[in-house]
Amino acid sequence: MLKITTAKEMQQIDRITIEKYGIAGTILMERAGLAVVSRIHEIFFQNRDFQSTEHRAQSTDKRRIVVLCGG
Repeated sequence: MLKITTAKEMQQIDRITIEKYGIAGTILMERAGLAVVSRIHEIFFQNRDFQSTEHRAQSTDKRRIVVLCGG
């Protein structure tokens, strides 16, 4: 089961991770970004149930995806 946190909870988790384990905030953000990219790739390029026949035929075409995050 996927647990979803509020922005405030995530800030607390980040703070504890930074202070207790010494992982820089920039590293945490980079890892979060890579996780988002990985999921987008999985949904749009690997999940054949999600894609229409038209999208599958164009699977080698370049696509632009914009993700905006904030808190």
